Amino acid sequence: MNAACLDRLIQHPVINNDPVLISLLQTADRLAGSVLIVPDFLHMAMEYVGEGMEELTGYSCRDWMIGGIPLLVARAAESDRNSLASVQAMHIRQAKMTGFNRRTIDLQEYQWTLLHRDGREVSVSGSGVILNYSAEMDFRLGVGFIVPDTKRTRALIERCRSLLVQIKVRHNVVYSHDESSISISPEASNHVNGMNGTLTTITFRQREVLALLAQGLSTKQIADQLKISNHTVESHRKSLLEKFVAKNVAELIMKASKTFWFE
Repeated sequence: MNAACLDRLIQHPVINNDPVLISLLQTADRLAGSVLIVPDFLHMAMEYVGEGMEELTGYSCRDWMIGGIPLLVARAAESDRNSLASVQAMHIRQAKMTGFNRRTIDLQEYQWTLLHRDGREVSVSGSGVILNYSAEMDFRLGVGFIVPDTKRTRALIERCRSLLVQIKVRHNVVYSHDESSISISPEASNHVNGMNGTLTTITFRQREVLALLAQGLSTKQIADQLKISNHTVESHRKSLLEKFVAKNVAELIMKASKTFWFE
């Protein structure tokens, strides 16, 4: 893996410096014949792009880190864009209907034509999993592979699927919903803030702070656990109070419990 990109990736709150998860990502990145990507759907960015992407598309890793998901969409054949969007929309609808379930591995699979920078068309297959979601169960951070169609594609895709399942299981068990002690309720996408008639949306970090507030931790204890400053914790707490129109933490937890459940 590119050292600079790896440093950035392992510090992402979803990866959380977990050594086993990092090892799995490194194994995935070294899988010959495939390209590992780590898209951030919330920000339409790429957190990581394997070096093989340049050979596959003609665009450098730096191009992909700058261009993000919009570049991936732009380099898909126009005839495939609607079908790709439809498959993704189906998975989002499913997530909104069922909520987070750590026992379910929702493996997403796509087939499309990539347009190489030199004009060539390259048939590819893609597999991926979503590691975490926004409060409305929209995609946040994912991990996936892009594999050019060859005679050995089937065996390679099976290996990719196996690694993706391992990554998803490890992530579920170790970090996202155990250590942060928060899960998204199935009703999250239907929760409406009665004060303004809109969905109450919070960031991933705010979800972490909210979960720890619900456990009764102090500002300093939350700061120490999340490795952020007291000022940052207070800023998130103030923002949460405003978003849920709450006068104090007790009211905040009461209102937030209508959207989230705390384990």
